Amino acid sequence: MTIFEKLLKRGIEEGEFSIDDPELIAHDIVVLGHAWAFRRWHLRKHWTFKTYVKEQTDAMLRTITVDKNTGAVNRQGKESSK
Repeated sequence: MTIFEKLLKRGIEEGEFSIDDPELIAHDIVVLGHAWAFRRWHLRKHWTFKTYVKEQTDAMLRTITVDKNTGAVNRQGKESSK
């Protein structure tokens, strides 16, 4: 089990994440990290490494984070007004 998978499973247990397959999401996180190494020639034309990491991290967290106000996954990256 990878460190990412362990962290994701702990987040599920604590009610922070809503994930059906933490192993797959852990794999996706690693692949996103490798993307810079394999595609930096293109990516650096649009983002700095720091910006790339922040944008990818924010996107992943928006996808898997539970909105504490509604109990639903917060896919918009915004707090719910409900």
